[in-house]
Amino acid sequence: MFGVPFAEKVREQVQLLRSAGVTQPSVAVDLGCGPGFQTAALVQLGARTVYALDTSRTLLEELAQRVEAPGVRACCRDLLAFAEVVPDRIDTIVCMGDTLTHLSRRQDVARLFAQVAGALHADGRCVISFRDLSTTPTGTERFIPLRSTKDKIMTCFLERAGDVVIVHDLIHVRTSESWTLHKSAYPKLILPVDEIRDDARANGLRVDWEYQERGMTTMALVRE
Repeated sequence: MFGVPFAEKVREQVQLLRSAGVTQPSVAVDLGCGPGFQTAALVQLGARTVYALDTSRTLLEELAQRVEAPGVRACCRDLLAFAEVVPDRIDTIVCMGDTLTHLSRRQDVARLFAQVAGALHADGRCVISFRDLSTTPTGTERFIPLRSTKDKIMTCFLERAGDVVIVHDLIHVRTSESWTLHKSAYPKLILPVDEIRDDARANGLRVDWEYQERGMTTMALVRE
């Protein structure tokens, strides 16, 4: 339901990472790697080793099928435990695709930044992307069509609940005789852009580059 072929999504990520200053990665970490868009992009950019972390074994299995590179190390681990499985110093860390909003608590963002600052080389670079949900739609605007094909329709709706937004995913799948509804719900942290800049700075990271498109903010952070 991403709407584009895997290879096209990887090409998009290669361009985005280059714009963020990732030009010659050597040892990289992909936090919340999912099916492998950024991992594949890092490999194409020249990374010798990529540690790909996610808590979903299903997505890690998909990554293994799609990204066939000897230097990829898939790890089923929590983001906040990444320092336990990577070398002492690395040059590139990415945490893309709204992964930050899936952390359990707001304080975990600062904890992650502190670990990132401690893991990077002096000239290392971390690229993050996230969606600022501080202005949550209300009324019928909460219902957002995401993607549709001839046999699948994906819609979500949003509900503000204190410091998080509850995202409800509704996927209608056509069977031979009718439509079947698959549904799930999960919280996303509300991460105002200004607060993320402040968290990064307080933990030894400086915003070197920033880009916003369709509600998604991408930042390149470097060690102070």
